[in-house]
Amino acid sequence: MTGAIAEATARVHGPLAPATLLARSNLAVALSGIGRTAEAVALGREVLRHCTELLGERHPGTISAGSSLAAALHQAGEFTEALEVGGSVVAAAEEVLGHEHPQTLGAMLNKAVHLWAADRRPEAVELERHVLGLRVRALGAGHPDTWPARNNLAHSLSARGDWAAAAVLHGLNAEHAAELHGPDHLFVLDSRCHRARALGSAGQAAETLTELAAVVARADALEVEPANRSNYRLRYALALDEAGRVADALELMREVAAELAARVGAEARKTLTVRSNIAFFLGKLGRPDEALTLQRELLEIHERLHGAKHPDSLAARASLAAVTFQAGRFAAAAALLAPVRAVRLAALGPGDPQVLTLTANLAATRSRAGFAEEAIEPEADVLARRAQLLGARHPETLWARSNLAASCRRAGRTAEAVGHARQAHLDALEAFGAGHPTTRQVAVGLADALRADGRAAEAAVLAGAEWSTALAEGAAGGPTAVQACTVLARTAHAEGRPDRVAALVAPALAAAADGLGLDHPDVLLLRHLSALATGSATEVGEVLAALAAALGDRHPSYLEAVRLGGAG
Repeated sequence: MTGAIAEATARVHGPLAPATLLARSNLAVALSGIGRTAEAVALGREVLRHCTELLGERHPGTISAGSSLAAALHQAGEFTEALEVGGSVVAAAEEVLGHEHPQTLGAMLNKAVHLWAADRRPEAVELERHVLGLRVRALGAGHPDTWPARNNLAHSLSARGDWAAAAVLHGLNAEHAAELHGPDHLFVLDSRCHRARALGSAGQAAETLTELAAVVARADALEVEPANRSNYRLRYALALDEAGRVADALELMREVAAELAARVGAEARKTLTVRSNIAFFLGKLGRPDEALTLQRELLEIHERLHGAKHPDSLAARASLAAVTFQAGRFAAAAALLAPVRAVRLAALGPGDPQVLTLTANLAATRSRAGFAEEAIEPEADVLARRAQLLGARHPETLWARSNLAASCRRAGRTAEAVGHARQAHLDALEAFGAGHPTTRQVAVGLADALRADGRAAEAAVLAGAEWSTALAEGAAGGPTAVQACTVLARTAHAEGRPDRVAALVAPALAAAADGLGLDHPDVLLLRHLSALATGSATEVGEVLAALAAALGDRHPSYLEAVRLGGAG
């Protein structure tokens, strides 16, 4: 429709008339929205060039064209250029329209988005605070034009890990919108969803699920637009997954995928993203072959549509690497991820946030694949960069420190491992509290480091607390629970207590069939301890053979299992 309007406008007014240029700028936005980012950027550049030549740099039409190009560049992953163009738009809007003009403020918010993507997060947050202050002063706290500014700031605070503050801002938006439009207005429902997600990130899973279930039910009763209903269901499915209800999340995510395929197309970007979530859920439910088959299909679609080096195709390959890692096939996952990082590194540089994430993931994957010593240097670099950019207690910084600790432990540098793991645990306790999922995972990592360093008693306290919680929650087969159980079982084995080993391992193995899967390397290590405890030489040999097949007969975990007991 937008393309037809642009063609009709050109026929009536001419190809370079202001109305035609505006229509073509709108077409660029539409192309970007459906994933045709290369066409959108090319068209946006052309429109901006014509507007600048014909109308001048400070003409409102040129300012609008610049904003459209910046948005297209952002969608294409060209964040540095998007920021450059977006900054020029702000400067022009301030000069022509004034500092507090709505279009200027909108351009500032867009610039903040580009700053965030370019990993200049403190600047982005300060700019968003500035814009919110201007909107409140000029229009009032409850004015509809103030809501988007508050919403953007809330999302940025969430991304920085300040979920409590974000939840407050989303709650304010819901209250103001309800006062003006009633409790069933779409912005109210959206704000309630955002607030619930922030609360979930802060560890308040029960309140999150209750609120999202209520929003989904209300949206269904009101028969709101299908796009909105899909978004609410998607957020609810993600929350169910985070709460450990993966089977329920999978069922709901499949409903969302079917609805999207029917409404926007089976190969639309959002449909493919939702199907990728389905692959992750399948992996979590111990169905790695289904997960890998699906994720390979999605990669083939992206590469057919866009080519192998398009950002969406690279992201799909990284997702395939993640599902492969999830299945315990660490060497294969590293082989998939390495070329993705190489392409993005060449295009964006080492400090780009996407490259930093890829660097962290590749190092952690190689560490699990048996190359822990090689992973330490890049993980230390990621930690330093994230601590500088995000602060010591940001979740990404905590995971960077925790990953570094794990690599140090695997490399035999146990004192360093304990130091890093203990610091990560202290930071997580201060940032999130003892019961938060992040804190619990970091605590088990510390327990593993302490066990490796010969501090079995201290390790058992931390691992025992997590194992007891996992049993109470019915989550004994999850990755964190399996790691906690392994710490306890290894300690009991070292103490010569086979009955204790068997009692510990039994519920983890029973639950792992629907979790990591019985052939996952981490579960195989538990199965090996169980076989040693029961004295079954045949089972010990079978498990060791499976472990060698999964990891290789030179992998440190396999060699450690052989040292514990069994023929290598």
